Amino acid sequence: MLIDDNRLDTSIHKQLLAGFVISENIIEINSPAVALEYFKYVINPEALPDIIFLEIKMREMSGFDFLKKFSESSFPKKANCQIFVITASTNPCDIDQAMSNKYVKKCFSKPFTKEQCSTIELM
Repeated sequence: MLIDDNRLDTSIHKQLLAGFVISENIIEINSPAVALEYFKYVINPEALPDIIFLEIKMREMSGFDFLKKFSESSFPKKANCQIFVITASTNPCDIDQAMSNKYVKKCFSKPFTKEQCSTIELM
């Protein structure tokens, strides 16, 4: 799953990730609130993603707000979910705050590259 309110970035990142064996089905969601609703109402828990790529800086709801609500939730399969932050933020405090969430495995700076993608190690 890709969560980013920038549709161009989401499209580019989806194409990049499709070149790697990270996921066969990449879901694009342009709103953290919609992503939380997706997790809340999905009928088949197997349809939930194991991997989330998340932008921190978004207008409607920040990636930090998403991480907080995601962490507090009781979504099925949440324990197996890995979150990778892909962000335009250059603030080290943002990266530190994101990495303090137990579901966040790694942070990447935009533009996300093939080299960065190849460093993703799935648990």
